[in-house]
Amino acid sequence: MGALAAQAEITMKIVRGGGLDDLPLPGVVDALGCLMHNVEVLHQLVAAVNERAAQIREREVTERPAGTTLETMDSALMTLGYGQETAMSMHRLLSLGHRELVLVDEGEV
Repeated sequence: MGALAAQAEITMKIVRGGGLDDLPLPGVVDALGCLMHNVEVLHQLVAAVNERAAQIREREVTERPAGTTLETMDSALMTLGYGQETAMSMHRLLSLGHRELVLVDEGEV
């Protein structure tokens, strides 16, 4: 989590450096690159949390009597899975936008 916080701070410094309104396209490309890295780290963190929650479900919750606890844990794992997929989708979409901005910045389109 420290890495994510550090990267978020770097991204904010880039954006705040001259103010977002005054940021030229290369600066936007750089800020977006940092933001993509942040989302990638976030995805990794969510994946790790999901993995640990699944381990807990298998080791500890399955030993409890069937019922509300097991159903709630399964629901939580499903919801966390959606969060992980959302982070991955966000990264892909940001990557596509980043690529297109790079093309414009480099004068290729």
